Amino acid sequence: MYAENAPDAKSNVVILNAPGIKEFGEVSDNALLYAVDFTQSEWAQIDSGNQATVSSNAAVAPDGNTTADEIEDGNTSAEEGIKQTASISTGLASIAFSIYIAKVTVDPGVYPRIRCTVSGSTTINYDAVLDHFSGEAGEVAATASSGSVTVEETDASWWRLKMVVPNTDANNNSVTINIYPAQYTDVTSGVASGYSTALTGSIRVWGAQVNSGTSVNGLTITSAVASTGTGAIRGRSVLNNVLYVASGRMLASVDSNGWPTAIGDLGNATNRASMASNGTQICIVDGVAGWIYTTGSGLVQISDGDFLVADTVTYQDGYFILSRKDTGDFFISALNDGTAYDATERAEAEGKPDDLVAVYSDHLELWLFGKESIEIWYNSGAVDFPFKRREGVFIERGCAAAFSIANEDNTLFWLGDDKIVYRANGYTPMQISTPAIEEQIRKLATVSDAIGTTFTIGGHKFYSLVFPTSGGTFVYDMSTKLWHERESLGFNYWRGQTSVFVYGKHLIGDSESGKIGELDLDTYQEYGSEIQALATAPVIHSDRKYLFFSRFELDIESGVGLSSGQGSDPKIVLDYSDDGGRTWSSRKPWRSMGKIGDNRQRLRWNRQGRSRNRVYRVVITDPVKRAIIAAHADVRVGTS
Repeated sequence: MYAENAPDAKSNVVILNAPGIKEFGEVSDNALLYAVDFTQSEWAQIDSGNQATVSSNAAVAPDGNTTADEIEDGNTSAEEGIKQTASISTGLASIAFSIYIAKVTVDPGVYPRIRCTVSGSTTINYDAVLDHFSGEAGEVAATASSGSVTVEETDASWWRLKMVVPNTDANNNSVTINIYPAQYTDVTSGVASGYSTALTGSIRVWGAQVNSGTSVNGLTITSAVASTGTGAIRGRSVLNNVLYVASGRMLASVDSNGWPTAIGDLGNATNRASMASNGTQICIVDGVAGWIYTTGSGLVQISDGDFLVADTVTYQDGYFILSRKDTGDFFISALNDGTAYDATERAEAEGKPDDLVAVYSDHLELWLFGKESIEIWYNSGAVDFPFKRREGVFIERGCAAAFSIANEDNTLFWLGDDKIVYRANGYTPMQISTPAIEEQIRKLATVSDAIGTTFTIGGHKFYSLVFPTSGGTFVYDMSTKLWHERESLGFNYWRGQTSVFVYGKHLIGDSESGKIGELDLDTYQEYGSEIQALATAPVIHSDRKYLFFSRFELDIESGVGLSSGQGSDPKIVLDYSDDGGRTWSSRKPWRSMGKIGDNRQRLRWNRQGRSRNRVYRVVITDPVKRAIIAAHADVRVGTS
C-alpha cells in the first residue's frame, strides 16, 4: 500500500474464519473391563463373606442411551463393596481413574468411598470420599496428601469423580479399584469423618475408567476387551450408520452422542489404517495384518491362508478389493465375505511395471493407482475373475501417496508422482495446484505419507492435503478454486486428518490423540486447544522515504467476549515488521476486543515510530469471533 502525504492510510482486511473443531468424542485407553456393567464377574466382591448387592438397569446413564447399575451395602456389621484389578504398564509415573456417580435427591448422610490401589512392587493407596447429594457442590475429600482428586457436575443427575494417583515405584504393574457404597457420614471442607463399617446405603455408578497419565481422558466404554485407543485416529468407516475408528491399536465404535465403545486390539498403532465396509462387515488393513469386524462376531484377524499382506482396501459389487503390499498385484475377497480368499482371485496392473500404491472404487470403476501410472478396471461379471481392465484407458500419471486419494464433488483428488495435485476430469488428470503450492511441496523431503481428506463447511467443499513428516497442510476450496494453508498451534501441520460425514455432522479425527471433533464455524478451538488467528496487512511505503506512524487503529466487531472463562475479556495483540516480514518487533500492549455487549470498543496504538516500509500484524488466541473490518494508520511521509 502506497502512503502519500495524507493523515490516514487505510487497509481493508478480509478474514475468512477457518472452521474450528468442536470436541465430539474421544477414544481413550481404559484398563478396566465392563466399564458400564458392574454385574459382571470381573467386578468381584471385596469380601466374599459379606457381599454387596449389584442391580442392573437402576437409572438412565449419562450417555442417555444405556443404564447405570446400583451397588448396595446392606450389612450393618461389616463393610461391603466391589472391586476390579487390571494390569498396567510398568514405568508409569501416575495413574488416572474416573467414575460417574449419581446424585441422590435426599441427603442420606452416608457417603461412598472409592479407593485406587497401585501395586505389584510397592502398594500405594489413594482414597476419595464424595458428598453426592444433589443439593450440594459435590464436595470431595481425599485421604492422601499427594495426588489429586476433583469432581465435576456433568449434568443435573451425575457427578464425575476424577483421581490421579502418583506411582512412586516404576515396577508396579497392577491397579485395583474398590467401590464402597457407604462408609462415611460427613464431608466438610475437604475432610471426611464418621467412618463406620456399620453404615448401610447404595450408590448408582457408570463409566469406570483407568488410564495412564496425569489427567483423565474421555471415557471409553469397554466390555470383555480393554481399550488401548490413546493413539491417533488413523482410519474410519461407517457400518449401519454407526461410526467406527481405528485409534492407536484400538478399533472402537462411536455413537451419535460421541460415546466410544472399545471393540478390539488391532495390534499395530502407527501405520495408517485403510478401512472399507460391505454393509455387514468392515475390512481393515494396515500393511501388517488384515481384520474383519461384524456386529455379531466382533473383530477377528483374517486367517485364510490365501490372504496376502495388503496396505489398502476398497469395496465394489460385493467384493473387498485389496492392494498387495510392495507389488503390482491386487486380490479380492469371496462375494460378501471378507474372511474368505482364493489364490486364483488375483490380478496384476501390468500396463507399466510399477508397484501399486492404492486401490480405490469410484463410480463403480476400480482405480488402480501405481507409482507411475493409473489403470481403470470394471466388473465384467466373468466367472473366473470378475474384474477386467477397461480397454483404451491408461493414465500416464502416478500417485505419490496412497492416502492422499480422496473423493468429493463427484470426482477423485490425489497427489501425483510429480508432486502436483490433481483432480480427475473423467479419465484425465487435471492439475489444480498452483505453481506456488507446487514449489512448497517440491521442497518437502517426504511426501509418501501425505494424507488427503475432504469436508464441507459453510457451503464450500474442501480437499485438505497434510504432510505429517515434513510438515505443511494445503487446503483447496473447490468452489473458489483457491488454496490456503492450515496449521495447528504447536505443530507444523493441521491435526485434522481423517474426516467423515455421519450423524448429520462433518466429523474429523485428531492426528495427535483419540479425539474426534466436529467442524464448526462458530468454534474457535481445535479439540480444546487454541486456534491462533493471525492477520497481516499489506506493506506501507512511499518510495523508500521515512514514514512516521502516529497511530494505528483496528475496526473490529467488538463486544464478542464470552460470559466466563478464557475469552470473557478477549484480547488482540499487535506487532510489526520493518524489513519485509523477516523479523518482527516485540508485541505491543494488548487491546481488549470488548467484553460481551461492549460494542463500542476502539483498538488504538499510538506513537508507532518510523520506518521506510512497515507491515502490521495482529494476533488473536482467545476463543471468540474474529471479524476485522478495516485497519487505519496515521502516517506522515518524510523528505528522505
